[in-house]
Amino acid sequence: MTAASAPMRETPRSIVPRSRKFRSPLPEAHALNALQAKSFDPADLTRSDKVDQMGAILDGDIYVPLDPDLDIASLTMETIGEALRRERESDDISNGVVYTDDWKYKDRRVGNHNNVFLSYLSEDGETVVHRQLQGDPSDAVFIIEDLQRAAGGGEVRYRPEPKAVNEPVAANDNEPSAASTLASTKPKLTADEEREYLEKFQREQLLPGQRGELVFDDIAHRALSTGPFWRIAGAVVEEVSGDVFMGVLDGAPKFAPEGGGIMPINPLAPFPLVDPSEWHGTVAKGREWFLTGLIPHRQVTLLSGDGGVGKSLLGLQIGAASALAIETLGLRPRPGRVLYVGAEDEAEEFHRRLDDIATAHSAKMSELTDLRILPLADMDALLSEPDSKGNMKATSLWSRVDTFVQDWKPGLVVLDTAADLFGGDEVKRAQVRHFVAMLRKLAIGRNCAVLLLAHPSVAGMASGSGYSGSTAWNNSVRSRLYLTSGEGDIRVLKTVKSNYGKIGDETYLEWQDGSFVLHDPSKPGVADGLINGRNDKVFLAVLSKLNRTGQRPSPNKSPSFAPRMIQKHPDAKGVKVRDMELAMQRLLDSGVIKIVQEGPASRRFSRLIVSAEDFGGADDG
Repeated sequence: MTAASAPMRETPRSIVPRSRKFRSPLPEAHALNALQAKSFDPADLTRSDKVDQMGAILDGDIYVPLDPDLDIASLTMETIGEALRRERESDDISNGVVYTDDWKYKDRRVGNHNNVFLSYLSEDGETVVHRQLQGDPSDAVFIIEDLQRAAGGGEVRYRPEPKAVNEPVAANDNEPSAASTLASTKPKLTADEEREYLEKFQREQLLPGQRGELVFDDIAHRALSTGPFWRIAGAVVEEVSGDVFMGVLDGAPKFAPEGGGIMPINPLAPFPLVDPSEWHGTVAKGREWFLTGLIPHRQVTLLSGDGGVGKSLLGLQIGAASALAIETLGLRPRPGRVLYVGAEDEAEEFHRRLDDIATAHSAKMSELTDLRILPLADMDALLSEPDSKGNMKATSLWSRVDTFVQDWKPGLVVLDTAADLFGGDEVKRAQVRHFVAMLRKLAIGRNCAVLLLAHPSVAGMASGSGYSGSTAWNNSVRSRLYLTSGEGDIRVLKTVKSNYGKIGDETYLEWQDGSFVLHDPSKPGVADGLINGRNDKVFLAVLSKLNRTGQRPSPNKSPSFAPRMIQKHPDAKGVKVRDMELAMQRLLDSGVIKIVQEGPASRRFSRLIVSAEDFGGADDG
């Protein structure tokens, strides 16, 4: 962490005429504090000097003495001199007229000389107004940006500062960010936001011996103080004691050393050192979930699924249930606002799907006031892409998404899909990890869950792992779900990774009239009847073969458990053990198969046989 100060230039201590150009004898420390209510001894500058300089082209900064009857907003270049003549001498210098003859050399975006600005505090006591009195309007937008930063810390920090060799030029170095010569800026952070930032600053930027006391009061640190504000009193920055506070207008941290002065702080990499012993006697906060056991809150969850399996529909249904504050699929998502960013579908497709989802849940479309859809089909939907060196950089679209999330505060952000939103190479670990880290920063910083939808690779589908490209997709997220197809309209949602819960759980879903419902095996439909019939035939055929070859399939769970023996048999054609267990029970209930007892009286065992192929064993009964 370093405290940076603006460049200072040496100024003469007397007024020297130079072709009607004069240099202010005030130290530049005062000149650069044009927006702060600072006091100094005006003896160095006489009344005559002030008036004369106001009528000339100035090289430096001139201050307008405070007059209770003076309407600062009405001043013009023609009336400033006359206003000064009417005023009395005063030690209180509160408003500044800034002449920017040298701005052209310090901010290369400014192209002309003779720009003069008046900056003052408006009647609301919060807004700082910057008004151009003289100069080129095309320069005004750049100079106003510098003045706004000056108001936050009392120093003009010219931008862009001189570039190092090969340092990239910012995109807006030569473009204005506003189009007016009259700008107003309100305080950037609220008192609560200031406290939150400073608490985090204490934890991450200051070591235990460097931390101070967080206090709320009103002292003369800040430019244009708007009343009490939060500061860290007695903090130590680079072995110097002082106060850390937030700039009024730029919302950036400032340092006020005990010896005087104000300078911005360049934060270091976070170093959030924790002493676990301080947790003694406190109760750990329970883990928060957006969807219990599946989607953790403030984390990134990856939902992968084969094309056409319905992962987009599932993500939308979960989001709609959260916005409606209702249960879906036997689960209750955390109620709240939801943002769905969809790069594969148009708005009309979302309309159709949501209509089906609302109908299935006995809800009305008018009730989806907490859901927002961002359809990006056939648009450039990239949120992050590599630069010329292969380093991932956030796009302007991501900045807009982040801003919306910050303002609207959804509890869930669904991103559909990674193939359209991630502009890097999915097999490059570093690029994947950077992208997921960007999403995690959103989840933590904006206090929401992020659900990222993705397609698995061919190898991921073949293995059943659901992997796509680099294993960093799996390793970087805290939860990963895999949606696969079952028979007919059945889908299986598997938990393949969970840092905070069980893995291997399966939820059986069924597509029904445009939405998913829980699959109920006790109420088979037409498709289920066909599936069960096929499984029953496989079970009977293989069971008969096992018995004919002298093997002893058992109805009990053991090494010779019949469903498992059948599932491993080549003739079973990839059936699942669970399907064979259900088939065994159905066939027992119908009497098609039966259990017989065999072996000597001292060592009896059960065998499962086809009823029509009774080889002489005693019936179990």
